[in-house]
Amino acid sequence: MKPVVRVVDLIKEYNGVKALKGVSLEVYEGEMLGLLGPNGASKSILMNIIAGVIKPTSGKVEVLGYGVSKNRERVSLKIGYCPQETVLYNNLTVMENMMFYAGLYNIPGSEAKKELREY
Repeated sequence: MKPVVRVVDLIKEYNGVKALKGVSLEVYEGEMLGLLGPNGASKSILMNIIAGVIKPTSGKVEVLGYGVSKNRERVSLKIGYCPQETVLYNNLTVMENMMFYAGLYNIPGSEAKKELREY
């Protein structure tokens, strides 16, 4: 059985400081994985890399068999990710927030508006 999430020797550096130092893990269909650690342990960095929000310095991440670095859009359509930080801007309407995020995923404005009106 293939893992649904596969991380191999993942490294993330910021200004020469390693936030992730060779992390490897596999998660299989039906499994649940909890990431535990103190503040600053780089749990959020790992999740942001798996979700394709940030790029690793080195290593390999696959979700459903797709390499996240090369298939970010395909992976983003298959997973949901809600970071701990606030993800909505208070000075924007709901529609404006949704349009902002559609733009981040290169969804044309007219297509995004059509999809959003259906909901």
